[in-house]
Amino acid sequence: MRNAGLSVSQIAREMGVSRPIVRLWLKRYEESENLRDLPRMDRPRLITAEDTERILAAITEHPFTNAVEVKTRLQVDISAIKNN
Repeated sequence: MRNAGLSVSQIAREMGVSRPIVRLWLKRYEESENLRDLPRMDRPRLITAEDTERILAAITEHPFTNAVEVKTRLQVDISAIKNN
């Protein structure tokens, strides 16, 4: 699009993104000639596989329970429940 003579504003409008995003894409393309995302480091898991099994069992046994109830019953971090 840039090669077709469109401005950053025109590209942003056409793609439905902000001008800073278009500038980021253009810079990334100029530096590496592609727009692939950079590899990301995964965060270490907050809970064990055993905890995950316990959470799934509790939810299966009581399907209408909420994350706070599961947290209280199993004593695990609530963000771990929501992410699993």
